[in-house]
Amino acid sequence: MKRRTLVVLAVVGAWWWRRNGDARPPVQQPVMAAVTPGGFAALVGPRDVHDSWRVVEVTRGGETEGQRALRVDGEVRLVGTSQGPAVGWLDGGRLKLATLDEDGRPENVTTWGKRARQLCEGAASNAQRFGIGWLEADGRVWFVHGPLGRLASAPEATEVATAGTWCGIASAQHNVVLLWREGARLVMNFCGAKSCANVINVPLDRGDALLGFGCVGDSCLFAARDKRGVAKLVRVTTKGREIARTVDDAAADTAISVVGAGSRAFAIAYVASDKRTTIRRVGVDGDFTQVYHLEPADFAPAIAWAADKLVVVLTRYRADWTYALDLPGGA
Repeated sequence: MKRRTLVVLAVVGAWWWRRNGDARPPVQQPVMAAVTPGGFAALVGPRDVHDSWRVVEVTRGGETEGQRALRVDGEVRLVGTSQGPAVGWLDGGRLKLATLDEDGRPENVTTWGKRARQLCEGAASNAQRFGIGWLEADGRVWFVHGPLGRLASAPEATEVATAGTWCGIASAQHNVVLLWREGARLVMNFCGAKSCANVINVPLDRGDALLGFGCVGDSCLFAARDKRGVAKLVRVTTKGREIARTVDDAAADTAISVVGAGSRAFAIAYVASDKRTTIRRVGVDGDFTQVYHLEPADFAPAIAWAADKLVVVLTRYRADWTYALDLPGGA
């Protein structure tokens, strides 16, 4: 196994309670990981009813640089900017996007949308661009996006589709990929800084449960569970071609986190049937070329990739860990 750096973020919950007397109650929201210019950021959950969600900044080597309570009500999405971590959330039918001050309160707030009703699943966050998506009340899918280093200057909002009932968003190198459902149909669209390409059908069966997704510049990898309970990976290119294979050791109830790792690979993370956290590098040809086995976890970890490093954020009851793993992306 290649060298890995472990950062243990377990802190006595009472310390956070004393420091954050006005901490928000827990909300239902995924643990997340994002890319910042010099490292990564992680959004980790509360350990008890007195604790708050926290944003932790981590170097490329895995060392913790700082952490702060998140003082935003409701579900959020985490991305990285030149000014540090930023979050997006819904407030009064609008999407708010903001960086965080030292106490975790929003600053540099911008407002988007008119009648936003739902955040898209996931977020786009890599070394090139960031993006957060949402559904408007009329079913239109929008996302606010920009280069990693230009949140303060001028992020932009782009409309992608109409009649969406669900949406997702992911990084794809210099692109951002938007997913949405039109009835039972799942589609994807690769969007550059100024425009989006043609809509592409994602050939998952009607009864498949979507477990996770991630993208590179010309394709996306979808993790799904079929009617028999088998976890599988389906890679779909911009030309509609597909490659499929199974993940035989995945636990029956695990999600599978997916992220693009460079231009020629993906990373996937899930809870295996033996309860251990498992990380695999998946080449664009579908081959598993590298594997890590980490501690047991309650849920599939959050992952983000930059500069041949994969940050892994895993959680168990009242504890969380962050790893920085060597994971080459390929040219």
